[in-house]
Parts: sequence; C-alpha cells; structure tokens
Amino acid sequence: MQLLWFLPSLAYGVMLGITSNNYFLAATTLFTMLIALLIRYRLSKRPKLTDATKLRVIDSEIWLDDFRMPRGELFWTREQADLIFERLGDTSSNQNLRSDYMLNRFERTRASLNVALGFSEHAIVQKSLVDDGPHAILIGSTGSGKTELLRLMLRELLQSDTKPDLVCIDFKGGMGLEEFRSRSFAFASDHDLEQTQKLFDWLEAELANRELSSNRPKSLVIAVDELSHLLSSVKKCADVLSSIAARGRSAQMHLVMTNQNLVGVNRALLSNVKLRVLIGNPDPVDGAMLGQLARANSAATIESGLARAQIVAHGAVAEQFNFPLPGAESSVIAIEQSLDQPQPDHGPRPHRRSRGFPRGYSNQVPARHRLSRQPSIRGSLSRARMEGSR
Repeated sequence: MQLLWFLPSLAYGVMLGITSNNYFLAATTLFTMLIALLIRYRLSKRPKLTDATKLRVIDSEIWLDDFRMPRGELFWTREQADLIFERLGDTSSNQNLRSDYMLNRFERTRASLNVALGFSEHAIVQKSLVDDGPHAILIGSTGSGKTELLRLMLRELLQSDTKPDLVCIDFKGGMGLEEFRSRSFAFASDHDLEQTQKLFDWLEAELANRELSSNRPKSLVIAVDELSHLLSSVKKCADVLSSIAARGRSAQMHLVMTNQNLVGVNRALLSNVKLRVLIGNPDPVDGAMLGQLARANSAATIESGLARAQIVAHGAVAEQFNFPLPGAESSVIAIEQSLDQPQPDHGPRPHRRSRGFPRGYSNQVPARHRLSRQPSIRGSLSRARMEGSR
C-alpha cells in the first residue's frame, strides 16, 4: 500500500524527463520504479508467521519455511526477528523433543498410515504414506542408519490404528527385517531367489486384482531393504515395482525402500516416489537427483546414539530431523531419572539477563527496534553453530 504513495511522484518524474528532454531524469525514475517493484515482489513472498513456521539454519543462511532471509538483519521485519531470536535462544527444546519422541509423549496426527520419523529442533517430524507418499525411499551409505529408520517406520505402522498388511523383502542377508518375519503377510530374502520370484508374481497379480475390485482393499506396505541388490538379482522386480509405484495409490499399495545410492534405480520408479529421505552425509549427486534445494550443514556433528536425516522435495528446502539408533533409549531414561530427582528447597532466583541475550523474549517484554537486537541474534546464531560443532 505504501508503494502507491510514490507512484504519482514517479509518474511525474518520467513525464517531466520526457517533456524536458532530460532523459537521465526519466531513466533514473524508471530505474527507481523498477527497484521499488522488485522490493515489493520480494516482500510479497515473505511467509506468514505462525506457530507452525519452521526455522532452519543451513550453513550461514536462515530459512523460514521456504523463504531465505536476507543476510542483512536491517531488512528483517520485527516479527521475523522476534521469531528467529526466540527459536535460536531456546536451547532446551531439542533435548525435550528427544525425550518426548523416545518416550512417545507427543500428539500424533490423524492422517492415515502416519509415522513419526524423528524430531527436529522445534517439532516431532511426522509423515503420512497416504498424504506425503504414497511411496518412500531412504538413501544412505553403509552404517548411516537407513535400515534402522526403516525398522522404526514399520514399527510405527504396525502399532497404528490402521494397521496395514506387511510384505518384507530383505536383501541384506535376511537380518535387516528379521524381527518382522512373524508379523508379515509374506517374507522374502536373497537366500531364496525362487521364493522372491514367486512373491513378485503374487504382487503383480495382487495389483491387478485390487484395481478390478469394487471394494476398498486393506492397505499393503511393501518394505524393501537394499533395493539395488534386489533389482540386480530378480529381473522381473523392476517392472513390478515400477507398476506399483505408478498405480499403487488407488490400490492401497505402498512401497518403502532403502538403498545406498541411486545407481541402478530407474527413473520410472523414482519419479513416483514422493517421500524421499537422505540419511547422514549423502552424495551431492544423489541429493540433486532427489530434488535437494540446499545442503545441510555438514560441519555440525550430532550426539552419539542419534542419526541425522533430511526430507527433500523439488522446490523446497530440506526438512532436517534426527532419529535414534539402537541403544539411545538408555540415555533418555537416564535424563528422565535426573529430572525426577528432588529439587533444592530454596526459592526461585531472580531473573538475570545474560550478556549473550541482552533483550528479553518478545512474549515477555515489548520488543525493541530491530537495530538494537542485531548483536543478540548474531550471538544466538553463532552459539547454535558452536553447540552443533561440539
């Protein structure tokens, strides 16, 4: 709206420059108008700040949802600076979210086939195979934790209200998904290729039967560990998996696959897999092929017992999260036990404002001008980087 106040002056400047043959005045006025329009367009792309707004720090850049904040804090609005200050200043939220996730103390969304993948800095990351899929692929090098994340997803699905049928195809020696053998509708491994071939014959027939059936079938989740090994061992599986990826949504058939990289994965299969997760420090080529817009800060380390992953999609910033590895439960239980210890009997100490945060949070005191808060925001960001590099 404020731009409209300057339009008459800009129009008068252009007219005056043309009528007086002062083309320099006309050119500078047009240039000023162009800059104003670009600024207005940039401001129109700012996200609406809500409680669900996601803050991400990637290398030296700050993102609010899919909007990259300007490097100069002078160009931030007061609401944006308040949000960034509060999020970066909350040092205990990550530990609390880790405990909530590990001890299952969070509210689950009601989406069908919902799984809680892990926790980020500000929320429990939950995705639905129906709404965010219908298929998923987990890419990570050996030892990154992709098989463990697959197990976490299958446990979540089997414990949900809409418990699906499960088909496990384990081409990692038969030990990756062994715990689900008794709870699976069908199980195949690389030790019995003939049985695996029969299973894909059945999957092909099941897809056709579900498409012809007038009744709504029960959801069927097909878990594949080490996809590239399967593709090289069973020739028919590539066509069957591509058909399920293309037509499985209406047939209530969902693929959840793991692989070390994208070598050997055909495009017909990959193009229909919308939920894509990169685990650890993936190869940049794999990230670009999956639609990764920005790389995570690889310099930051992570606590022991946790693995880092990111959900990537075309045209969106990677959504980073952490998930636990085997043995991480003991550390969370120890933290919970320490919190249950009796507190000291002295009264609360008066609030003391630290040097690193000279301004109170915006929900406690009125915010100051954004110029006066620049050192605090930069200090918060540098402190977050230092904590991440420990």
